[in-house]
Amino acid sequence: RNLALKHAKGHYIAFLDADDYWREDCLTMLCAGLIERNADLAYCGWQNIGKGAPATQPHIPPEYEADDLVTRFLKGCPWPIHAALVRTSIVDTVGGFSERYFSAMDYDFWLRILAVTRNITRVPDVFAFYRWHDKGQIS
Repeated sequence: RNLALKHAKGHYIAFLDADDYWREDCLTMLCAGLIERNADLAYCGWQNIGKGAPATQPHIPPEYEADDLVTRFLKGCPWPIHAALVRTSIVDTVGGFSERYFSAMDYDFWLRILAVTRNITRVPDVFAFYRWHDKGQIS
């Protein structure tokens, strides 16, 4: 991911692993939410799919920005890596992903972004789909 970030040229960054996917209008809707609310990060709901998924019902996370963000974020990773759009300037400020951890890099990334900005917004719809792989899952 950090190598890709070095080559990114746009004003916004979103991440999508090869086995996950977005609804066709995902980036359009996240970008609209981000711009309309002048936020630094927009996040959305997601749905786990595939064999071994812990829950397969669509999930729209709470409106974190209406609550104590630090308390909410410290309880667990707020969303999967592909359920958010963030301004490139914020990603640059935190220096991308830590390379010290094998797993939970996304959680560490969101926590470090929280340390830089609390200006986030929820787009309350399911746009991201997180594919589970029974025995090969790293979570």
